[in-house]
Amino acid sequence: MWLKTLITIFLFYLLAVLQSSFFVSFNIMGAAPNLIFILFFIIIFFKKNGSYYEIMFWSIVAGFLLDVFSYSYFGVSIVLLLITGILLKKVMQSLREKKDKYPIAYFIPLFLVFYVFYDVFSGLFLFFFDPSHIIFSFSWPLLLSILYNLTVAIFSFYVYKCFVKFYKL
Repeated sequence: MWLKTLITIFLFYLLAVLQSSFFVSFNIMGAAPNLIFILFFIIIFFKKNGSYYEIMFWSIVAGFLLDVFSYSYFGVSIVLLLITGILLKKVMQSLREKKDKYPIAYFIPLFLVFYVFYDVFSGLFLFFFDPSHIIFSFSWPLLLSILYNLTVAIFSFYVYKCFVKFYKL
Protein backbone atom coordinates (compact mmCIF):
# COMPACT_ATOMS: atom_id res chain seq x y z
CA MET A 1 0.00 0.00 0.00
CA TRP A 2 2.75 2.45 0.94
CA LEU A 3 4.76 1.52 -2.13
CA LYS A 4 1.85 2.41 -4.43
CA THR A 5 1.44 5.75 -2.64
CA LEU A 6 5.15 6.55 -2.90
CA ILE A 7 5.22 5.62 -6.58
CA THR A 8 2.21 7.86 -7.23
CA ILE A 9 3.83 10.76 -5.36
CA PHE A 10 6.98 10.27 -7.44
CA LEU A 11 4.83 10.18 -10.58
CA PHE A 12 3.23 13.50 -9.56
CA TYR A 13 6.71 14.97 -9.08
CA LEU A 14 7.95 13.59 -12.38
CA LEU A 15 4.92 15.00 -14.22
CA ALA A 16 5.41 18.38 -12.49
CA VAL A 17 9.01 18.54 -13.69
CA LEU A 18 8.02 17.42 -17.20
CA GLN A 19 5.13 19.89 -17.29
CA SER A 20 7.28 22.84 -16.27
CA SER A 21 10.31 22.00 -18.39
CA PHE A 22 9.76 19.57 -21.25
CA PHE A 23 6.11 20.12 -22.19
CA VAL A 24 6.53 23.89 -22.26
CA SER A 25 8.10 23.29 -25.67
CA PHE A 26 4.93 21.53 -26.83
CA ASN A 27 2.54 24.38 -26.20
CA ILE A 28 0.10 25.33 -28.90
CA MET A 29 -0.74 29.03 -28.90
CA GLY A 30 0.29 29.18 -25.24
CA ALA A 31 -1.70 26.11 -24.19
CA ALA A 32 0.21 23.27 -22.54
CA PRO A 33 -1.21 20.14 -20.90
CA ASN A 34 -1.78 20.28 -17.16
CA LEU A 35 -0.47 16.78 -16.40
CA ILE A 36 -0.77 17.14 -12.63
CA PHE A 37 -4.45 18.04 -12.84
CA ILE A 38 -5.05 15.16 -15.24
CA LEU A 39 -3.37 12.62 -12.93
CA PHE A 40 -5.25 14.01 -9.92
CA PHE A 41 -8.55 13.79 -11.78
CA ILE A 42 -7.88 10.20 -12.89
CA ILE A 43 -6.94 9.12 -9.35
CA ILE A 44 -10.12 10.57 -7.87
CA PHE A 45 -12.27 9.39 -10.79
CA PHE A 46 -11.23 5.73 -10.44
CA LYS A 47 -11.11 5.62 -6.62
CA LYS A 48 -13.96 3.31 -5.64
CA ASN A 49 -13.87 3.52 -1.86
CA GLY A 50 -11.74 6.60 -1.39
CA SER A 51 -12.28 8.61 1.76
CA TYR A 52 -12.24 12.36 2.10
CA TYR A 53 -8.86 12.06 3.81
CA GLU A 54 -7.45 10.49 0.65
CA ILE A 55 -8.92 13.29 -1.44
CA MET A 56 -7.37 15.79 0.95
CA PHE A 57 -3.99 14.01 0.78
CA TRP A 58 -3.92 13.91 -3.04
CA SER A 59 -5.17 17.51 -3.20
CA ILE A 60 -2.28 18.62 -1.00
CA VAL A 61 0.30 16.63 -2.99
CA ALA A 62 -0.95 17.73 -6.42
CA GLY A 63 -1.78 21.28 -5.34
CA PHE A 64 1.60 21.73 -3.68
CA LEU A 65 3.39 20.72 -6.86
CA LEU A 66 1.13 22.90 -9.02
CA ASP A 67 1.75 25.86 -6.72
CA VAL A 68 5.52 25.32 -6.55
CA PHE A 69 5.94 24.95 -10.31
CA SER A 70 3.51 27.69 -11.36
CA TYR A 71 3.19 31.45 -11.16
CA SER A 72 0.07 31.48 -8.96
CA TYR A 73 -0.06 32.17 -5.26
CA PHE A 74 0.75 29.34 -2.89
CA GLY A 75 -2.31 27.43 -1.66
CA VAL A 76 -4.69 28.33 -4.46
CA SER A 77 -4.26 25.03 -6.30
CA ILE A 78 -4.53 23.03 -3.08
CA VAL A 79 -7.88 24.63 -2.23
CA LEU A 80 -9.21 24.32 -5.79
CA LEU A 81 -8.14 20.67 -6.08
CA LEU A 82 -9.72 19.91 -2.70
CA ILE A 83 -13.02 21.41 -3.85
CA THR A 84 -12.71 19.63 -7.21
CA GLY A 85 -11.98 16.28 -5.55
CA ILE A 86 -14.90 16.52 -3.12
CA LEU A 87 -17.33 17.58 -5.85
CA LEU A 88 -16.09 14.83 -8.16
CA LYS A 89 -16.51 12.22 -5.42
CA LYS A 90 -20.09 13.39 -4.84
CA VAL A 91 -20.87 13.23 -8.56
CA MET A 92 -19.26 9.80 -8.91
CA GLN A 93 -21.28 8.46 -5.99
CA SER A 94 -24.47 9.50 -7.72
CA LEU A 95 -23.35 7.97 -11.06
CA ARG A 96 -22.00 4.73 -9.67
CA GLU A 97 -23.28 1.67 -11.45
CA LYS A 98 -23.65 -1.73 -9.85
CA LYS A 99 -20.60 -3.07 -11.69
CA ASP A 100 -18.49 0.00 -10.80
CA LYS A 101 -17.43 0.54 -14.39
CA TYR A 102 -16.92 4.10 -15.44
CA PRO A 103 -17.09 4.52 -19.19
CA ILE A 104 -15.47 7.28 -21.14
CA ALA A 105 -18.95 8.79 -21.53
CA TYR A 106 -18.79 9.82 -17.85
CA PHE A 107 -15.15 10.80 -17.97
CA ILE A 108 -15.23 13.33 -20.82
CA PRO A 109 -18.02 15.64 -19.60
CA LEU A 110 -16.85 15.45 -15.99
CA PHE A 111 -13.28 16.27 -16.98
CA LEU A 112 -14.45 19.22 -19.09
CA VAL A 113 -16.60 20.64 -16.30
CA PHE A 114 -13.97 20.26 -13.60
CA TYR A 115 -11.10 21.49 -15.77
CA VAL A 116 -13.03 24.64 -16.69
CA PHE A 117 -13.98 25.02 -12.99
CA TYR A 118 -10.32 24.79 -11.99
CA ASP A 119 -9.18 27.17 -14.73
CA VAL A 120 -11.85 29.79 -14.05
CA PHE A 121 -11.41 29.82 -10.28
CA SER A 122 -7.62 29.89 -10.46
CA GLY A 123 -8.04 32.97 -12.66
CA LEU A 124 -10.44 34.48 -10.12
CA PHE A 125 -7.93 33.90 -7.32
CA LEU A 126 -5.19 35.57 -9.37
CA PHE A 127 -7.49 38.51 -10.11
CA PHE A 128 -8.43 38.80 -6.42
CA PHE A 129 -4.78 39.11 -5.37
CA ASP A 130 -3.61 41.07 -8.40
CA PRO A 131 -6.35 42.94 -10.31
CA SER A 132 -4.07 43.44 -13.31
CA HIS A 133 -4.63 39.79 -14.30
CA ILE A 134 -7.42 39.03 -16.72
CA ILE A 135 -10.14 37.05 -14.94
CA PHE A 136 -11.43 34.86 -17.71
CA SER A 137 -11.64 35.39 -21.39
CA PHE A 138 -13.23 32.88 -23.68
CA SER A 139 -10.82 32.85 -26.57
CA TRP A 140 -9.12 30.47 -28.95
CA PRO A 141 -6.16 29.81 -26.62
CA LEU A 142 -8.55 28.83 -23.83
CA LEU A 143 -10.54 26.56 -26.11
CA LEU A 144 -7.31 25.10 -27.42
CA SER A 145 -6.10 24.55 -23.86
CA ILE A 146 -9.31 22.71 -23.00
CA LEU A 147 -9.08 20.51 -26.10
CA TYR A 148 -5.38 19.85 -25.58
CA ASN A 149 -5.88 18.82 -21.96
CA LEU A 150 -8.92 16.74 -22.87
CA THR A 151 -6.92 14.86 -25.52
CA VAL A 152 -4.14 14.10 -23.04
CA ALA A 153 -6.72 13.13 -20.40
CA ILE A 154 -8.52 10.69 -22.74
CA PHE A 155 -5.19 9.09 -23.64
CA SER A 156 -4.34 8.89 -19.91
CA PHE A 157 -7.77 7.38 -19.20
CA TYR A 158 -7.10 4.45 -21.53
CA VAL A 159 -3.51 4.03 -20.31
CA TYR A 160 -4.79 3.86 -16.74
CA LYS A 161 -7.52 1.37 -17.69
CA CYS A 162 -4.96 -0.87 -19.48
CA PHE A 163 -2.54 -0.58 -16.57
CA VAL A 164 -5.19 -1.56 -14.03
CA LYS A 165 -6.41 -4.43 -16.22
CA PHE A 166 -2.88 -5.72 -16.81
CA TYR A 167 -1.78 -5.55 -13.16
CA LYS A 168 -5.27 -6.31 -11.79
CA LEU A 169 -5.14 -3.44 -9.29
